[in-house]
Amino acid sequence: WELLVAEILLRRTRVSQAEPVIDSVLMAYPTPFELTGALLADLQSLILSAGLVGRSQQLVAAACMIVDRFEGRTPTEVEELQLLPGGGPYVAAAVAAAAVGTRVVLTDTNTVRVAMRVAGKEIQASDVRRQRAVQDAIGDLFGGPVSVKLWWATIDLAHAICTPRSQRCDECPIVEHCSFGSIQPRCHTTRVGSLHDR
Repeated sequence: WELLVAEILLRRTRVSQAEPVIDSVLMAYPTPFELTGALLADLQSLILSAGLVGRSQQLVAAACMIVDRFEGRTPTEVEELQLLPGGGPYVAAAVAAAAVGTRVVLTDTNTVRVAMRVAGKEIQASDVRRQRAVQDAIGDLFGGPVSVKLWWATIDLAHAICTPRSQRCDECPIVEHCSFGSIQPRCHTTRVGSLHDR
């Protein structure tokens, strides 16, 4: 339940935007049962500061389905999670992976950026998650579904090194396998541990 709430609030949202309200929502509604009996306005007031009021109806509807259909237990199978309001393919995969270790392919802006750069492909449209070529490139990056730890590592790589702009290819641990990184000018450095110097 905690993972589901967090992922619904984080979906296509900056962590800095959603993180402050996630704890507040979970403190007020620690299980789906509390949320099914809540006033929608109370939930909306908790997430208003993050600009995520539109997610409130999804959260309540998801809680109601969990109580009615799953006897109050948040499902952990991808197929069942996708049935929940707000539980699309990414949310379902992320929750299943983190909750029970399901091996998945996570398609978000961070993993898309890393996978497309490694594959040497350009991202053509804004909603890249729906493109089959993008999904295939992400799957190919690791040879198919993998553990959530590897996806988190990829997301960390995207945040710290493989950023949308000002990427630091000379510090990237996979630059030798990256089509994008191989054409970027890299500084010769004498710092200890430099990948470029190895």
